[in-house]
Amino acid sequence: MSRARDMANLGSQAGSGLDASDITTGTLGNTVQDNITRLGAIASGTWNGGIIGSSYGGNLVKTGSQTWSGSEGSKFINSCFSTTYKSYLVNGAFWNSATTGHALYMKVTNATDNPIANSYEYAFHGANMDGTAYTRYSSNANYIQLDGGVSNGTGKTIVFQFIVKGTHDADMEPSFMGHILEESIFLSGGGFNTAESTTLVGLYFEREQNNNIEGWVNVYGIQE
Repeated sequence: MSRARDMANLGSQAGSGLDASDITTGTLGNTVQDNITRLGAIASGTWNGGIIGSSYGGNLVKTGSQTWSGSEGSKFINSCFSTTYKSYLVNGAFWNSATTGHALYMKVTNATDNPIANSYEYAFHGANMDGTAYTRYSSNANYIQLDGGVSNGTGKTIVFQFIVKGTHDADMEPSFMGHILEESIFLSGGGFNTAESTTLVGLYFEREQNNNIEGWVNVYGIQE
């Protein structure tokens, strides 16, 4: 009797649409339950929830991260690049530098704790918030320079994000393309290293004269 009443209720609700209040008890069959929660894949339809974890189809997978507490001037992010992904997202922020005027450098590594110390090309162009144009570039440099010598003190921040390609491609130079907010200067551009036949495995960030700074950097592999 109860089943018949439930079926009749579902029939009457079908015309106006079912919602969560119409299904309050019972257990779904294993096949249905598998398709909802266990398989980790949605074959069709629209997902209206939040961000999906990487194991369930999300396209960003964290491959490395590092933080600076204010007592370090340089750090490695080892093993964040591999053959698993063709493209990576690198984003980070630095602030509260201990000394005015010392720049922040980024390098790639070809082994654990082993940065490549030459053959970088980079160029960034943008403007200050007052409209003044600003350009930073270099050829055959020893690094990619992320800022022009940030000022010390609270609120003096460098924020950046780059798409990285070519870390494991013998026919492509490892390349960075993205944006930098350097205090009040907004920049777009990129850089690369000429070691196209070299396998790259990580990143190295270094403050000029190894002066201390606070901040963080995260690296994500992009699933294609």
